[in-house]
Amino acid sequence: MEKEKRILLFAFTARGAALLKRLAGMLKAAFPAHDVRGYLFGRAKAQQPENKEAGMQRQETDGVLSEGMLLAGDDIDEILSRYFAGAEMLLFISAAGIAVRKCAPYLKSKAEDPAVLCMDNAGRYVIPLLSGHLGGANRWAGVLARMSGAEAVLTTATDRHGVFAVDVFARDNHLWFEDKRMIKEVSARLLAGETIGLYSKWRITGEKPALLTEYAEAAAGQVPDGAGHDRGDAALEAAQRKGIPSGTGRPECGIVITDDPALPKQFMMECRLYPQNLHLGIGCRKGREGAALKRFVMEQLKARDIRWERIRSVSSVERKAEEAGIKALAAELAVPFRTYTAAELEEVPGDFSESAFVRAQTGTGNVCERAAMRSAGEGGRLIIAKTAGSGMTLAVAAAEADLFYGTEG
Repeated sequence: MEKEKRILLFAFTARGAALLKRLAGMLKAAFPAHDVRGYLFGRAKAQQPENKEAGMQRQETDGVLSEGMLLAGDDIDEILSRYFAGAEMLLFISAAGIAVRKCAPYLKSKAEDPAVLCMDNAGRYVIPLLSGHLGGANRWAGVLARMSGAEAVLTTATDRHGVFAVDVFARDNHLWFEDKRMIKEVSARLLAGETIGLYSKWRITGEKPALLTEYAEAAAGQVPDGAGHDRGDAALEAAQRKGIPSGTGRPECGIVITDDPALPKQFMMECRLYPQNLHLGIGCRKGREGAALKRFVMEQLKARDIRWERIRSVSSVERKAEEAGIKALAAELAVPFRTYTAAELEEVPGDFSESAFVRAQTGTGNVCERAAMRSAGEGGRLIIAKTAGSGMTLAVAAAEADLFYGTEG
């Protein structure tokens, strides 16, 4: 799910309210594009002025008292039910138990939940509670620690031991896991001091983490084709009895970064990652339903063995900005919907299929290919040219993969 740029802070005591106000101001200054909201409850709320002259005014849209970013909350469950799933980060200035109990009804999975953290009223410690890696709670803990002077307390094993975290690496590089269960497998082996192999179609910049060993592409049949649950020499001996080469001494488990589903096996146990670097350009007649667009898109992707999870954005011409079907498609794919003016699309370099009718209607001779390439940016390439069907057109462009070790922020 594409998270909204929304940060929610909660305080329940007068001391917590003072800390919340300070943090909310610093967060808004550091992240001006984010919607930062601080909610006060209990004693924190009781000590806030409630008259217009003191700066507190009724804000009907939220049913709370508002002073800019500062809100006096009435019902935390109502606020969480409305904003939890789409928020990027939640900070409870409270005991950890309060945060856990309040968030529990809204939890889905580590891949979907927002970053949830807690900080004590004195501002001494900030602790990631949920979605430390995929949701970015550990990263937010570092941000808050640097802002406030608090100490970030990280409890995830890979962070405590300074071990490479494949889920953080995937998140920061916009990579999709073919099988999320392999996150635990890779992490457990690294924590045990085991070497993990790595094959990447693309160069990865930065300092390579310890215990990762890079390998060139292995040909089909070069790597043992085992069930993947044996360990060490026994697995290799079993493969050799079958007459299968040992893959030039490769580790049993490895990370594979590719955009080719047909790539031969590189390690006996693989954590396969695919770049989420595909941008859909869409054109359609007015009023086309989202279900029809989704069906059309899925059929075209499936015919080319492309997983929809690799889609990064949906885009079209500006006049389609309120087209309900395209907006529904983007929401279904959980990606942003971007629109460009005809002039912006005309600026995109390349040889595109042109239509006089489309130009007369939109101001540009091709919407889908130009929109896809505009979203892909410099270095992008068209991997599905304009494809039409039942009043809909689709094109897909792949952005250049730019991979790095380390984390953002």
